[in-house]
Amino acid sequence: MVRGLARALEDEEAHLRKYRRLGQACGVLGAMVLTWSLFAAWGGSEAAGLWFVVLGTVGGLLIGLALFFNSSVEQWPVNREFLDADAIRDAARRLEL
Repeated sequence: MVRGLARALEDEEAHLRKYRRLGQACGVLGAMVLTWSLFAAWGGSEAAGLWFVVLGTVGGLLIGLALFFNSSVEQWPVNREFLDADAIRDAARRLEL
């Protein structure tokens, strides 16, 4: 975690861009999987209920990850104010030794 924070502090724009892209990708993929779950339920086969539950769960988890990544990007400016960058860099260096 300390190493991740140190990398984020080194290049904040790249860190935020990565999290934005992850959030968008998870959101799009989650919406697609949820749509597939609705089509699976509409299909009417014997396993339609199972596919609806499985795909709905996976889609919901992906949408939850999208919310997590997007909220992390939104909260970064506030969290950044309370981080001691020098102490984080020192701790990351100690962990690398």
